Amino acid sequence: MNSATRPAAEPSVLDPAHALRDDIAAHFEPASAYERLLVDNYAAAMARYQQALKVEQRAFSAIDPLEILLQSPDRFKALTRYVADCERACRRALDDLRRAIRQRPKEETPAQARKTSRPQAPPPAVMTACASAPAAPSAALPHRE
Repeated sequence: MNSATRPAAEPSVLDPAHALRDDIAAHFEPASAYERLLVDNYAAAMARYQQALKVEQRAFSAIDPLEILLQSPDRFKALTRYVADCERACRRALDDLRRAIRQRPKEETPAQARKTSRPQAPPPAVMTACASAPAAPSAALPHRE
């Protein structure tokens, strides 16, 4: 069989950022290409942050963090700085996504449109009933001084 006619094989191991991206997209429901780009950015940043946490955990499980700090402070600083940078990038990506969602144009539902629209004039039947009702005499009203 020609390789051009064979169906492409599914990758055995999916990139964890793809599954994470699908979950994030289901949660935030991006409405535009820009929001989908921000979802991708957030998913990639989150995957990097999770990977950085695993690296840090592996390093600190092998050697006591205090021992790493005392023996080679530059390595300790590099590791903790990497984790902090990944966390900061993740938070920034999430903030950008939330800001874009807040700035979406607001779509009014019919109920909201009725609340914000001007009041309608009463139906003609009500107007004729009010016009045919006798006016209250001014003597019937209490007099205030």
